[in-house]
Amino acid sequence: MYTVGLDADTFVSILEEILILKIKFLAGTSILNFSPPLLGGFYLIFIYYYLIEKENSVFSDVYINIKNLFCIIVNEVGKIWNLFSQLKHVWVVKNSKSADCLLILPWKNEITKCINNLLFLYLLLFKYLIRILRVLLFVVNFILYYINISKKLFSSNTNWNTELIIKYQHLNKHRRPESEESFGYYLAGLIEGDGYIGKRSIEISFHASDSQLAYYIKKRVGFGNVTKYSHTDKAIRYSVWNRDGITKIFNLINGKFFSKYKNDQIRNYINIHKMNFNLLPSLFELYPNNKEAWKDWVLSNHWLCGFTDADGSFTIHMSKSKTHKLGYSLKLEFKIVQKNEDVILGIKETFGGFSYYDPKGLVYRYRFASLKEQHKVIDYFDNFQLNSSKYIRYLKWRKCYRLYLEKQHLVSTGIIKILNIINSLRD
Repeated sequence: MYTVGLDADTFVSILEEILILKIKFLAGTSILNFSPPLLGGFYLIFIYYYLIEKENSVFSDVYINIKNLFCIIVNEVGKIWNLFSQLKHVWVVKNSKSADCLLILPWKNEITKCINNLLFLYLLLFKYLIRILRVLLFVVNFILYYINISKKLFSSNTNWNTELIIKYQHLNKHRRPESEESFGYYLAGLIEGDGYIGKRSIEISFHASDSQLAYYIKKRVGFGNVTKYSHTDKAIRYSVWNRDGITKIFNLINGKFFSKYKNDQIRNYINIHKMNFNLLPSLFELYPNNKEAWKDWVLSNHWLCGFTDADGSFTIHMSKSKTHKLGYSLKLEFKIVQKNEDVILGIKETFGGFSYYDPKGLVYRYRFASLKEQHKVIDYFDNFQLNSSKYIRYLKWRKCYRLYLEKQHLVSTGIIKILNIINSLRD
C-alpha cells in the first residue's frame, strides 16, 4: 500500500473488490469452487512450496521448469496488479472531488474484468493444468517403462531361442545303458511301466515292433525267454521263471523303483519263496513328500527312460486355428498313462504339466504340452536315450520342436515340413 502511494480508502476499495470476486467464484459463477474464499491464496502458496520440494523427485527437471514458469507468472501478475491499482487510483482521483465517493463509484470497470480474467487464468492453470501435466508425465513414463521391459524380454527370448537352436542342431550318438547301475535303473523303469512281478515269474510286455529291445534285455540279463501272446500279434513278452534269473533281476533293480507298488510285489515273492534278500525301499517310501528329491532322482538316471519306453508317448498335432495367421497351430505333447498315481506325481513335479484321473480307463494320465518348456524333456532324453521304437518318434518330435524354435510353424514352408513329419509317423 505504501509502495504505490495508496491511502486507506483506496486499499479498502481494492480489498472489497477482491473479496467480491472470490465470493462470485464460491457462489458458482465459475466452474471452479473453493471453500473458504481464501483457499485460492493458500493453494498458490502450497503449489509453490510443493514444486520447490519436488526438485529431487523422478520428474525433477519438469518440476523445476514448471516452478520457474510459475515464478515468472506470479511476478508478472504482481506487476500488472500494482499497475492496475495505480491506474484505478488515478482514475478515481480524476473523476471524483472527494475520497468519500470511492465507495459509491461503479468499480466494475474494464480493470475489474482484467483482474477477473487473470484470477480465472491463475485458478485454471495451477489447479488443473499442473495435475494434467503430472498425469501425462506418469502415463508417458509408464509407456516408456513398458516398452523397455518388452524390448528386454524380446531380446532375452530371442537369445534363448538362438541358444537352443544351436544346442539342438546336433544329436549325440545313440547309446544304451553301459554300466550295470544304469541298466538296473532302465530295467526298473521298464518293469514299473509295463512289467509284472508275480508269484513265480517276472514278465515285461513290449509292442511287436520292439522285439529287438526284448531280446536285448534277455541278452543283458542272461536269463528268460521272448514269446508271443496267444490272443494278439501286436505284443510280445519277456518272461523269467528261473530263480537265478529272478534273483539277478532283483539285484539289478533293488532300490531303483520310484513307487511302492512294485516293491510290494517283490516282498510278496520273497515271502512265498522264503528268499534271503535285503530289499531296499523305493524313492517314494524314503521321501513321500520331498518333491525336490523326486525331481533330482528322476533327472539323474535311466529310470524315466525305461518307464517311457514302456508307457510313454510323444505326439505331434497340427490343428486348424482361427487365431493364427496361416490357420494352423502346433502342439507337441509328452504323455504318460499309469495305474498308480505316485509315478505320475513324480514326473509332474519334474517337468510340470498336468495330470488327471480317467474313470473310464481307471488310469492316471499325465500330459506335458508347453512349447516353451519342452526343452526340459529334450534335455533329459538327449542325455538318457530311449531304446525302443519310440526313439525314432522322439527324434521327429524333437525336430518339430526345432522348427518351432526357428519360427517355421509361422510360415507355409515350415507348416508343410511339420505335416510331412506327422504323415511319416502315421506310416
